[in-house]
Amino acid sequence: MKNYPELKCYKDVVFWWKFFLNTDRKVFPNYSDPENPRDIPRLDRMNAQLNFAWDDAQGAYEVTGLGISLKCRPDPRQVNPLTGKPIDPQHLPTHRFPSTATPSFYVPLPAIKTEDDEVDLILHPLKSELNFPIGDKFDLDGSDEGERWNLPIHLLDAIFYTQTGKVSTFENRGLAVDILKRLSNCVQQGVTARNLQMLPHSKSPHLLSLSLLFPHPDLFLLFASHSVE
Repeated sequence: MKNYPELKCYKDVVFWWKFFLNTDRKVFPNYSDPENPRDIPRLDRMNAQLNFAWDDAQGAYEVTGLGISLKCRPDPRQVNPLTGKPIDPQHLPTHRFPSTATPSFYVPLPAIKTEDDEVDLILHPLKSELNFPIGDKFDLDGSDEGERWNLPIHLLDAIFYTQTGKVSTFENRGLAVDILKRLSNCVQQGVTARNLQMLPHSKSPHLLSLSLLFPHPDLFLLFASHSVE
C-alpha cells in the first residue's frame, strides 16, 4: 500500500462489486420489506467509506460501511423470526428474485428440485389432467391418418439414410431416393468441412450444426422436398 496507494482504491472497488452481488436483499441499507415498510435513512458520502478490521473470532476481515457491517454473502447466522431457530444454510437466499430458470417459478408449492418432482406433479392422480381430462375433446391436427407421427419418423429416416444408405418407409428408387442422395452428399460435405457433426456408425439420429456459415437453406430445402415425397 505504501508503494502502490492506488491498490487501496482497487480493493474498495472489488469489495463493492462483490457486495452488490449478494443474493440476500436484506443486507442492503435501502432494503424495505414490502410487508413491513420502513423509512430509508439518508446517508452522506462519508458513510460510504470502507473500513477493514481483522476479526480473530471469524478468522477474516470485518468490513464496515454505510453504518453497518457489510457481507458479500447471506449471513449464515440468520435466525427464523417466527421460531427463533437458525436458518438451515441450504434455505438461505440463492437469488434476489425468483429465477425463471427453475421449474418452481411456474408451479405452486411444493418446490421442484429434481426431475422426479416434475413427473410426480404431472402424473399426480388428483391434479393431473392426464388422469382427469377437462374440457372438450378433439383430435389433434394431422392425426386422422397418423401423419402427425409418421412425418417426424419419415424425416429421421432421411438422416439414417446418410449413414446406412437404406430407407424403411418406401421403396429404394425414384425421385425420393434422388433427394436422399443429394441430402446425404450435402451432409457429408458439411461433416468433411467440420460444419456438421454426426458420430460414425451411431444409432443416434442427432445431426449437430457447428457453424452458422454452413448453407443450411440447402439442407432445409432437401428436407422439405423429402417430406412431401
